Amino acid sequence: MQSDPSPRPATDAPCHPAPPPPRAGLARLWAPAALLAAVLLLFWEPLFGNRMLYYGDLLLYYYPHYSFITSAIQQGTIPLWNPHLFSGIPVLGHPLIGLAYPPNLIYLVLPVDRATAWSLAAHVFATGWWTFLFAREQGCSRPAAAVAGLAFMLSGPVIAQTPKVAQLHTFPWIPLIMLFAHRALVTGRRENYLWLAGALAMQILAASPQTVVITGVAIAGYAIVVAAHRPGARQVLRRLAAIGGSAAAAAVIAAIYLIPVAVLARQSVRLGFVPGSIFTFRLEWPHVLSILVPNLFGNPEVVYWGAWNYHEMAGYVGAATLALAATAVAGRDRWAVGMGIMAAAALVLALGDNTPVYPAAVRIFPVLGLFRVPARFLIISTFAVATVAARGLDHLLGAEGRRPAHTAMGAAGVLAAACLLTRVGGPGAPASVHEAVAKILPFLALQRLAGQVTAAASAVVWMSVLTSAAVLLALLLLVAAHARGRLTRQALAAGVVAITAADLLLFARPLNPTAPRIPLREPAPVESVLLEGPPGQRLGPLEEALQNERHRTLGFIHNFGPPGGAYIAAARNLLVPNVSLMVGASSTVGLEGVILTSYDRYLSAVLEELRVAPTSKLLDFLGARYMASLAPLPPPYRIRYRTSSITISENPHALPHGYLVTRVVVTDRGNVLPVMRSRAFDPRTTVVLEEVPQKPAGPPVPGAAPRAVEQVSSPNRVVFRVRSPGPAILVVSDPYYPGWTATVDGRETRILRANYAFRAVSVPSGEHEVVFTYRPRGLWAALAISALGAAVWTGLALRVWTRRRRRREA
Repeated sequence: MQSDPSPRPATDAPCHPAPPPPRAGLARLWAPAALLAAVLLLFWEPLFGNRMLYYGDLLLYYYPHYSFITSAIQQGTIPLWNPHLFSGIPVLGHPLIGLAYPPNLIYLVLPVDRATAWSLAAHVFATGWWTFLFAREQGCSRPAAAVAGLAFMLSGPVIAQTPKVAQLHTFPWIPLIMLFAHRALVTGRRENYLWLAGALAMQILAASPQTVVITGVAIAGYAIVVAAHRPGARQVLRRLAAIGGSAAAAAVIAAIYLIPVAVLARQSVRLGFVPGSIFTFRLEWPHVLSILVPNLFGNPEVVYWGAWNYHEMAGYVGAATLALAATAVAGRDRWAVGMGIMAAAALVLALGDNTPVYPAAVRIFPVLGLFRVPARFLIISTFAVATVAARGLDHLLGAEGRRPAHTAMGAAGVLAAACLLTRVGGPGAPASVHEAVAKILPFLALQRLAGQVTAAASAVVWMSVLTSAAVLLALLLLVAAHARGRLTRQALAAGVVAITAADLLLFARPLNPTAPRIPLREPAPVESVLLEGPPGQRLGPLEEALQNERHRTLGFIHNFGPPGGAYIAAARNLLVPNVSLMVGASSTVGLEGVILTSYDRYLSAVLEELRVAPTSKLLDFLGARYMASLAPLPPPYRIRYRTSSITISENPHALPHGYLVTRVVVTDRGNVLPVMRSRAFDPRTTVVLEEVPQKPAGPPVPGAAPRAVEQVSSPNRVVFRVRSPGPAILVVSDPYYPGWTATVDGRETRILRANYAFRAVSVPSGEHEVVFTYRPRGLWAALAISALGAAVWTGLALRVWTRRRRRREA
């Protein structure tokens, strides 16, 4: 295997004069120090203080999952199944959790909130540092590369996604993958394909499939950029095909993630989108202006009135960054022009079906149709703009004449005027702000505060407009002073780095609010009620009125909701799905995108019945012992807990987790739910199966009362001790899913699909032990493939490293 020499610029010639040799190691440290300082300023309180990040998916999704997983591991079990959400869902095959992602080991040594803060901070820093290295690979100076790193790691598409932990975990790998892809395309050396495979594997394991697909699109686009401005375009395209081998190797290493996800995908409603839903969360045309002025539609700190979700629409990359990128493109830098076209193409894809491009792309590449958020292509547009901005700064630092300076000043002036115009006649105009806020006030229940909310919203827009304009004017003054010889190159570089960091930190700081740290695993009083009773008892579906109250209280789309600790308390007191998972409570529902199709249909049938009557036989079968509502429910429910915001009622008809029946109805799948909803069906005595069960042998046991007692319950294993006077069926209200096996007294037995979506086994008369064990289908094959792939990759990497060391010693 050949070794790659020291990196050389990818361009035809360096874009700036060669920098002087460093006086000492300090010259190499200031850039990473600047990136690290920005990250520490952003995350200081949750890293070192007595505060925690809490907003959105952090508290409502990732904290519960990571808390459950680490708790199980600390008790000696690697959880492959989560029995607490939707009556049970897979963990290993979950596409957004990242059980096999190595950096997630931090959750085993730190509390979940502190571990998340350190993980997010480390990934944001890696995003900046690897962007810095990518820019250096293109021949950019250290100050220019630092601007690229700051611009990308503090941009809206990165920082606004910190509540989506898994998604942010995939972002640092984008610049690193692009770095190795660049080297592979330019040099063709084998070791670069090796490093590329490792980076791709890590991105896959980080558990955000859409980002992996978007990165693949970016690699293809970048290959076109390289081929367009270098000789030997055909060779570049052949090397792009060879990169497919790196992707295949990455898939082998990440098989432990990909195979279980593929199994789950076949069982999940995730693939059942209605036509057109893949364009639901697109970037809207007016929000393109937010790339220049970030808060034209407000922000969640005060109030947000833009399309769908602020965090997905945030495309801000820094006003100075845009001006510098325009300088590079106007300077006819061929690489910068190519990357600019790539940025524009990604922006068009982010617009979804607002243009005909994305629908056409979905028809050509159906994999894009698996995801509903075209707006996430903003991440590639932002990366491209940030790296082009680095070239723009180097044009200014290395210019002999004044043309680049005049271009930069012109771009800054035009963009500053555009900022002010958005306040005069655009979406940030006073009339537009007033009209938009008036529309959402009923939702926020803030009619009495209409004047205050509108004034605050208008102030947010003004501050955003003036900040972007001020940054651009500061850039203009810096460049003008440098052009007139009043400012050295070093001072210009330091000034641009400073205003870029200050601008983006001001933008990013409010997007991740903090609250005083609290022990998340200690149950609130309302959660303590859910922990009472035998194992397997669950909280039933939340009524629609309670869900609406949850949205009004927590804000969600339109604002951050109540501040800090009040937000966390409200989420717990209103029993927001998943939050109670942190204390071990179980629910028939959850906040997930991977619901099993059969269970989802069963749950829909339950909700249909509850709209007609307060009780449901289908709900009783789920073991829904507790129901949450705003007002007390009518008999037979009994009030167990009540506050001004929520009432917990007990359902006395709820069936246990597992129980015995002797009457069997066999019918085809299409008739199971109609049979269960008929008046003649009683889930306490009857089970509906889709095949005739094999009658177990065994003599009758006179006088033995039917009984099923749950003795052991862990994520991957459930044990029942059953006793029956004759042959019976043990019915368990856990979803039927491939990978579960059952034994009766140690002998394997067939699991039957019962009551449309659940599990049952035949048991003979007498006393027996029934054990259900979960091992995901293909687990051992996935482990073997990943282990082999990782071993081969490690061996090759060690070989490359050894050869490099020997060469240096020689």
